[in-house]
Amino acid sequence: MPYPGYRGIAIINNKNIRCLDFNVNATQEVSFYKHVMGLNDTLIGATNASSKGETVGTIGNQNIFWRPSPISIEGSMSFPACGDDSTVNFSDLFGYAKYGNYFNITFKHYCGEGEKYSACRISNFTFSVAAGDTVKISASVLAADMEYSDVIAPLVTTAEKIMTWDTVNITITDPDAGGITTTSFNNFQFTINNNANNVYTAKPYSKESYSSYKSLLPRDIRLGTQEVTGSLSMYSKQGREFITALIGKDGPATIELKCGPSATPIFTTKINAIFLPIQLAGAPTVSIIEVPFIGVGKAFGD
Repeated sequence: MPYPGYRGIAIINNKNIRCLDFNVNATQEVSFYKHVMGLNDTLIGATNASSKGETVGTIGNQNIFWRPSPISIEGSMSFPACGDDSTVNFSDLFGYAKYGNYFNITFKHYCGEGEKYSACRISNFTFSVAAGDTVKISASVLAADMEYSDVIAPLVTTAEKIMTWDTVNITITDPDAGGITTTSFNNFQFTINNNANNVYTAKPYSKESYSSYKSLLPRDIRLGTQEVTGSLSMYSKQGREFITALIGKDGPATIELKCGPSATPIFTTKINAIFLPIQLAGAPTVSIIEVPFIGVGKAFGD
């Protein structure tokens, strides 16, 4: 029978994450050799090329040469940030995105059976929060393999506090003194793009039969250049109008993000960044200025 409403639990590093959505799936196509025979062509059995013709209403074999394509296991997940006195539910995912480490995911549909994903890597990770709203986390992942899991997940009934805007603190330090000084932030978000790609080889699993689906899986998942981008939105007109040759000569600006109580934050990270020109918009609404930034060097430090 169908189970309406609740979508399931992702188990990562023994942490149960209540997902808003989870759609990591295997994708595969049937690849055909495109022969020259149309539906009504009569070339088959002819003794010379001039006998090729078309007999309307006569059906010839179509798509008779095919093969299975390589398998890609990828997709995304999103969930609200939750925290207690010691940790937040997105800290592990952030670490995997920052360092590019491998990890496993078990996802339980409707708290029942589900799938186990192995040797996963983060392709994209996004942290976003707006004034008066909750902290939202989303991530896209690639996995090297997946298998069915009929182990019923334990019932998760523990109440969790959703992290809200008022528990997020942002501090800007700019050695060039040409950045942001206000604390009147309206919106903050950043995205880590690791440019992940599947790597396919002729025999990824040497002990498997050529007829096994595993021979079509990626041999590895490689990460490309890590790109960190984001933006701040505020009520005051501040930020750089242009990037000049002198910007960054004393080092990039540092954006420090803290979540939780100001005295004892439960999540913190710094972003080494260069601010881009402010984005102004003329509209008969509240004037909110957006200041984009881009991470440089080791954007999140060592």
